[in-house]
Amino acid sequence: MSELLGALFKRRSDVDSSGQVWESQPAKSCADASHLDALDFTAPAVTQWLQQLEKSPEEDMLQEALAEELAERGSHGPSHAPNAAVEVGAARLQQLAEAVQEARKHLKADLLAQAASREELERREAELQEREKAVDRQQEHQRLQEQARRDYPQPEWMDSIEDTLNVGVVGNSGVG
Repeated sequence: MSELLGALFKRRSDVDSSGQVWESQPAKSCADASHLDALDFTAPAVTQWLQQLEKSPEEDMLQEALAEELAERGSHGPSHAPNAAVEVGAARLQQLAEAVQEARKHLKADLLAQAASREELERREAELQEREKAVDRQQEHQRLQEQARRDYPQPEWMDSIEDTLNVGVVGNSGVG
């Protein structure tokens, strides 16, 4: 532990000996703009300032340039300035609310129609699946019938096998 403390104290003394110290109360400087305290920085708006200028007989380029710039901007101000909030009249707000309500009604009606058509589509799909199952059952029945005809052909002595039933009697000798 003492070795650690010794190393820390040595490091602190190295930093203290080679470090720089700055004053906490610097000398007066002209860079802090304190010499401008006596100036008044309030000025009228540009339009008021232009109106205060006297009309001069000679051409004033600055006045004309500022007037043109203000005319181009209009009442909106500079293009980089945020737009002022525009008040919307109650009638316009009511129209917008009614338009939104009407759009919601149309959307709801469209959704209901779509749901009805979806239900109809699902019903048709179920009916189609049932028909496909019936076709599959009929095909299987026909396949089994054909297999039975191949496996058990009609005997030559039998005129027709349609609507006939073979009966076999089994039991002890002499039963049949």
